[in-house]
Amino acid sequence: MLVVNYDDETNTLKMINVSSLKGKEHKLLYDSNIEIKNYFPLPVPTFAKLDTIYTIDNFDDLQRFVSFNGLKLNDTEISNIKLKRYKYIKGSNTTNVINYTEQDFKRSNSSSCSNF
Repeated sequence: MLVVNYDDETNTLKMINVSSLKGKEHKLLYDSNIEIKNYFPLPVPTFAKLDTIYTIDNFDDLQRFVSFNGLKLNDTEISNIKLKRYKYIKGSNTTNVINYTEQDFKRSNSSSCSNF
């Protein structure tokens, strides 16, 4: 998941699912997917899925799940992903919103969250 926004009023994160392009290059033909051109610090060529946004409560223990020592994608790349998502939605495309509370996250990641 790629964090694309933090809302300090609701203390929630908005995230977009990202995936490796390897063996899935054909998925770039779908309007709902875009290639992340400057994908560092991600280790492999990657694409973003624009048709679903995930929101999750921001809680302290969530920091344990931050990858790549908290390194971020290039700001221009993040802005491009947000713009493309906006255009995708504006084009009357279907979009999904999936909400996770802290409890939902801990329940669905119980083996990783055994110390919570």
